[in-house]
Amino acid sequence: MGTPLYAPPPNAACEKKNTGCPDKFAFDRLGPRLANLIISPRIPKGSVFRDPRGPTNTSKYDLASIPATAKNLFGLPAFLTERDAWSGSFHHLLLGTPLIAIDCH
Repeated sequence: MGTPLYAPPPNAACEKKNTGCPDKFAFDRLGPRLANLIISPRIPKGSVFRDPRGPTNTSKYDLASIPATAKNLFGLPAFLTERDAWSGSFHHLLLGTPLIAIDCH
């Protein structure tokens, strides 16, 4: 399996004491990889993206990439947690002119 990857914990309420959550869990490891498909006329056919270009040299795509992408696409003022600030964003893949124009009427 290799060396586990570490990511910043999300700093969610369950990490704080006396919040009523059961056992504390750090959420600082990446779990099994989930395949993601981004389907858009703005992405060249057959493209495969494995690793993000940042925001850090250890960033990876993970489930927190979704809120990271929303933050970057819509220019929101801040990330929700340290985890989505660390996660790779898909926003740079979605910008630009569509490759083809399709009439959907």
